[in-house]
Amino acid sequence: MKNILYPVLAIFLAFVCAACSKQDSAPSLDISGEWHLVSAGDLPMASIDVYVSFGKGTFDLYQMLGEGRYRHYGGTYSVQGDVMTGQYSDGEPLGGGSYTVSLESDNSTLTLIPQNDPDEISVYEHAVIPNEVIGNAIETKSLIDNERRML
Repeated sequence: MKNILYPVLAIFLAFVCAACSKQDSAPSLDISGEWHLVSAGDLPMASIDVYVSFGKGTFDLYQMLGEGRYRHYGGTYSVQGDVMTGQYSDGEPLGGGSYTVSLESDNSTLTLIPQNDPDEISVYEHAVIPNEVIGNAIETKSLIDNERRML
């Protein structure tokens, strides 16, 4: 009987530990979709227009600062719990490093808060990226091509 009791107890403890560890980690937020920036901290929205599309681990960012054409930036991202990290296709990390992410309960609004500057809150609303934005965007690969990227 002793020979059976220890293996059964070990298996039981393994299941209990596995169940506890799964409860400790929060599920990752699904931010996939197309979004339009509606506010960015204290920056004047009249001079900024940004769209972003999050797919399965990749993003496409279309940004126009001031007048002119949109610039396209691509890259990769991941969300663990409510923290998003990522990098542009040129290897540079996202502007804020990592972001605390929140979604409205109806998934209509996405809020990104840079962990290195919590006052620079960016709020996005679900919106289809216009075809003219995508079709006329200038492909941009590095920070040299544009001084500041919003995200």
